[in-house]
Amino acid sequence: GPPPQEIFLQSSVGQGETFENHAKPKHVLSIGDPQAPTYLRLKTIALSRLEGGARVLDHVAGTQWHGAPMALLQREMLNHSIGLGVFKGVVNDGSPVAADLRLETFVDDLSVDLTKNPAVARLRITALFWDNKSQSLLRQKAFHFETPIKAQTPMDIQESFKDLLDQYLKALGEWMVG
Repeated sequence: GPPPQEIFLQSSVGQGETFENHAKPKHVLSIGDPQAPTYLRLKTIALSRLEGGARVLDHVAGTQWHGAPMALLQREMLNHSIGLGVFKGVVNDGSPVAADLRLETFVDDLSVDLTKNPAVARLRITALFWDNKSQSLLRQKAFHFETPIKAQTPMDIQESFKDLLDQYLKALGEWMVG
């Protein structure tokens, strides 16, 4: 059959809205590799559907992520955080640059849900914001976004995930700065 259609996990927010009236940036932020269950780390796009009244976990046929989904998500969070303009630097975990703040994320859901009408794309992430020096948790928040999928074409699915990512990155930026 034809090769799977690649779905991009990309926001339109890009570099995020800069917080103009913010003090001169003094913190370096490290963004950890997003943690997720194995089935969400695969290039196949997770799907839940009903079969005989029971919810079944499957994957969206004929599509796959453009790359490793957690690496794509980390790149989007990194680019967005740089664009906020409130950090002296933003690096990936494992960078030789010493970061005094760390963002850890746990992805609980990144999927298409056909059990709803209309179908939805869903993103559920728990974020933890740490002070690396004191090893103390500054704050934590669970983010949960759903957006309807117009039709179940690969382009509609990609557009819905773009909307989810836009909503998440905007909320994440506001939360980190707040």
